[in-house]
Amino acid sequence: MPEGTEPEQISANYQDGVHLITVSKRQQTPVNTQRSSNIS
Repeated sequence: MPEGTEPEQISANYQDGVHLITVSKRQQTPVNTQRSSNIS
């Protein structure tokens, strides 16, 4: 296992995870608002 490959993969996975979390938060906010509006 080359040492240069591991950090690159870890950083890529970390960035992907942060991106997914950010996207999910952005999507959840409007969805939750719509759900609450529909319920009320």
